[in-house]
Amino acid sequence: MVMRKEVLAELASSERPIGYYCLREADSETCTICELRSPTEAERRFHLKINGEVQRFMVNELPFSEGKLGGHLWDGGILMSAWCASHEDLFGGEEVLELGSGIGLLGITVSCLASSVVLSDFGPTGEEDGRLVPPGLLDNLRQNVVLNKITNAEVKHIDWHDFLHISSAATFRRLIAADVVYYSADLPALAATIGAHLCEGGRADILTVRRDWRGPLASERATAEDLAAALTVYGHVTVTELLGYCCTFEEVPLALITLTRDSRVESRDKRHDLRMPELDLHHQAPEEKKKGTSSGGKKKGHRKKSTEILNVPQAVRGSRQFQALLRGSQEFGELGLLMNNDRLYKYLNQSSLHWNDLYKFAGPKLRVDVEMLAAANPEHFG
Repeated sequence: MVMRKEVLAELASSERPIGYYCLREADSETCTICELRSPTEAERRFHLKINGEVQRFMVNELPFSEGKLGGHLWDGGILMSAWCASHEDLFGGEEVLELGSGIGLLGITVSCLASSVVLSDFGPTGEEDGRLVPPGLLDNLRQNVVLNKITNAEVKHIDWHDFLHISSAATFRRLIAADVVYYSADLPALAATIGAHLCEGGRADILTVRRDWRGPLASERATAEDLAAALTVYGHVTVTELLGYCCTFEEVPLALITLTRDSRVESRDKRHDLRMPELDLHHQAPEEKKKGTSSGGKKKGHRKKSTEILNVPQAVRGSRQFQALLRGSQEFGELGLLMNNDRLYKYLNQSSLHWNDLYKFAGPKLRVDVEMLAAANPEHFG
């Protein structure tokens, strides 16, 4: 990839650049954003050409203790900012929602293109149930919006996991995100949030960096294909391969996931409930469903109720009300839950705890009696 010197010099605008981030897309000009030297380690400064003029942006990062993963400006967010600037026609006059804004460079960039932008991320509310919460992320995001003198943007708290049980919200015709695909356990919540906020005919663009996950935790990491599969219930999904360059000539493989919301998508109530884990219906041999004799030779008076085995995190186990509803608890948080325990089901639905809060930590292994499950949950379609 060769960039003309005059193009790079125009972006630097007589200042000292650290380097250039470039994005290559088939049948399109290379998108470029320039990073400049900053007076402090936390501050990062960028120049980007928008509508024919060089725009200047500044954002402040956070230490991990304050911002967690969202407190760092990842390369995906920088490259997605350049991509949006080169696709002005998608955002002109639109109201845009950004998910997982982090420190806000992407949303701030798009505010120069769109009618208005909502930047969103996760922050403390007092009801996180042991999840890793970035205490300073939202405040820093608001400060970065003010720092760049943006008047058509606002910052909102959006917890993706809320939308595992909320089917609709304020909708947008444009939704963007960058480098938000990390934990596979979060994908159902991310997909549900996108589906809840994207209006009929709307478009969502999510840029992901293709990483070669290795090691013992590789199975817990998500890919672009995982997110694309999770979004197919909401409309037409495409995955476009891109290449990025982050201040070096080394190629960074990227995937742009685009969802176009389909008006033919069924209502959420008639789709698989994302709160419920996948069910293994093949665990029982046919003879187990019949009356017979136990291993000790005694006749069974009735069939044993099937149970769901799962690992529950300490933070969830700490709730007295939750503990009071569970019967047959075993050591190390392995719990036998009767599948027809409607008290537990109602409690999970009426509180901040949901099936996914249990499911995401370990992924339960299920022993399911289909008849009992159907009788206990008549409102479920799947």
